Amino acid sequence: MKLIKKCLAVILTVVTCFACAVTFGCGNKKESGHLEGKFNLEVAVQNESGEIDMMNKWKSAYEAKHPEVNIIINNFGNDDIIGYMQKKAMNQDSLPHMVWLPDDYGHTFTDPTKGYFIDLRELYEKSADTDYSLYYDSMLHAASNSGEFRPTTSYSGSYAGTKSNDAKYGIYFAPRDYNQIAIVYNKKMFNDLKTFYSFDIADYYNPEDPDSWTMEKFAQLIQDLNDQIKSMGATYASYRAIRMNMSWEAVYTTFVEALGGDGLINDGNINLGSAKNKAVYDYLWSNFFNEVNKFDINDNFSKGTTYLTVVSRPLILSYLPYLRDQSSQKIMMDFIPFPAEKVAAGTSGYGITKKHANETQTANGVTKTNKEIAWDFIKFILSEEGQNLGGKEGFIQPVLKSLKDTGEWRQAFDPAMNHGAWFQGEELRLTTYNYFDASMRTALRTQMSNFFMNLTNVENGAPANRDKLISTYTANLEAVKRGEIL
Repeated sequence: MKLIKKCLAVILTVVTCFACAVTFGCGNKKESGHLEGKFNLEVAVQNESGEIDMMNKWKSAYEAKHPEVNIIINNFGNDDIIGYMQKKAMNQDSLPHMVWLPDDYGHTFTDPTKGYFIDLRELYEKSADTDYSLYYDSMLHAASNSGEFRPTTSYSGSYAGTKSNDAKYGIYFAPRDYNQIAIVYNKKMFNDLKTFYSFDIADYYNPEDPDSWTMEKFAQLIQDLNDQIKSMGATYASYRAIRMNMSWEAVYTTFVEALGGDGLINDGNINLGSAKNKAVYDYLWSNFFNEVNKFDINDNFSKGTTYLTVVSRPLILSYLPYLRDQSSQKIMMDFIPFPAEKVAAGTSGYGITKKHANETQTANGVTKTNKEIAWDFIKFILSEEGQNLGGKEGFIQPVLKSLKDTGEWRQAFDPAMNHGAWFQGEELRLTTYNYFDASMRTALRTQMSNFFMNLTNVENGAPANRDKLISTYTANLEAVKRGEIL
């Protein structure tokens, strides 16, 4: 009986594999949503309405041009990228062909020695349509597991002399956006201040004179807003001047650079307590965190009790339902650039999974690898058409440099808005954690975020308690380095 069962199992396995190979190519099992006679491309994205809506728009536009392709969109469910990928780690067969990856926590899975995603440089370098010079340098670097990208072929300009075939300089996801931080303000709240108290934001920021917008002007605006809130009485006691989002890497990195800090971690050495960094913390506390009405710790910008917030552009979509005048339907917010010479930007994009990259599919007598199918869709997303499609809906800030001043993203929400605020100053690369293995960076980022969250606390961040705070988080970061905190 055991022998018969074993023989039946072998026969069934052979039949199943043969059927799978005939329709989808070896290793590509039939999944929900697959269509016979088409190239079926599985894409997984985070479970966020804007992200899913944007991918559906790209899917529709691409399939209209390529009817032989069927794009199947799945999402991470209740997981973030780390939870989603950890669930797939035990059975990589269940991975889709493409996965959305962010530039911070996504690199936990892009290590070339044990990663899940292929190096995309050979694909970038096949066509002038994806020449590296078309994109922001900082975004390409952010897509490398080591934090430094190098072409495999010789280039001139900013890439001259950097040619390398070393996998650690590879690109493991294709950046699709350029998410620089900027300041968003509630126009209705400021209009009320102007009407009833003669408080005018134009006295601090004038888009016609951008050079006059400095860190000192920014700090003065927050101080004056704080004083104004206190003067309006108990009804406004819960109002706050700004939501700074200081726990974000792009925010604290930009502040430290702009205020003369000398690096939070340098070549693996924890540097929180340097004299220059202490001066940065003192400036931040004195100007932004030393009174409760200055700083929003509860993210109440969308509730209409916080005047300004520091964010990256994709988050604007979440404010639209709350910051729209019900009678006129006008959007009651606008943008101010971050007052620094160098401003950091994050990115996200799409990686092609290594497990399925070289498997093949056949449609209409044509055979292609999964990476060829996936890359052609990614190329569409990176093209002017794809970038404009995402931009005009307000989903992305383009990664294509050519669209900085003319792209349709400047028409999103309201063309009269100060869209140029999202491209301020020089590119500031995010390099704080690049010295460390990617598997360690999540824990390091968590400790650094907690440090800056405490720094914004009126008591914990005060000068009398700051040395204790620095000592605690220096010890925590050192413990992460030793593998004692994961």
